[in-house]
Amino acid sequence: MGANEATTLTTDVDLVLGGAALPKGTYVLYTVPGRAGWKLVVQRSAAQSATQYADSNDVARIDLRHTTLPAPLESLTMWLIPSRDPGPAKGELRFAWGTDQLSTDWSLR
Repeated sequence: MGANEATTLTTDVDLVLGGAALPKGTYVLYTVPGRAGWKLVVQRSAAQSATQYADSNDVARIDLRHTTLPAPLESLTMWLIPSRDPGPAKGELRFAWGTDQLSTDWSLR
């Protein structure tokens, strides 16, 4: 995701991201485009650079929803959007760059 440095997600609470349970901690995120759709690869943080992918660090591979933006974004942008519905905390993780926008659901575990 990041061009020069690994893109990380740090959480102080246990999460469910796209159906995958993630204990609190720091994770490295990668995206994989494909003909059947995009995937978010979540890895244990191993202090790797953006180019040091090793599948032995994979924690989860999550299917992503994809939409095409009407105007391109020059920089990688991420949003953690909370739901306004009553009940336990949940929402959507969304990120975009160029004309690609990708998202998945999150909730507290």
